Amino acid sequence: MTSTNLVLHRGDSLDLYFEFTRDGVAVPISGWVFFLTIKRNVTDPDASAVVSKTVTTHTLASLGKTTVSATALDLDGLSGVYGYDVQVKKPGNKIKTVISGSITFIRDYTRRTQ
Repeated sequence: MTSTNLVLHRGDSLDLYFEFTRDGVAVPISGWVFFLTIKRNVTDPDASAVVSKTVTTHTLASLGKTTVSATALDLDGLSGVYGYDVQVKKPGNKIKTVISGSITFIRDYTRRTQ
């Protein structure tokens, strides 16, 4: 598992790219389900998460590549520090956390989208 602390401007999109290999060879990820969860506090129940995303369609599953994303709309209005992680559920219900850390959302100047 990797621990990564991120800084995003309010309303920016979040794209986390993953590529799975073993001994330099791509690991196919068909059937894997990825969960992105962002919470104010680690003890908050999942139902209270400020962002909860599920990814079942992958960029290139046969080459072990996927992207876990949250849109600007998903993240709009967030300010301050939140915790996050991405977990993967593999066939056989095996769960693994692939990344976790904090996300600090800071104010931005531009609010327009056109």
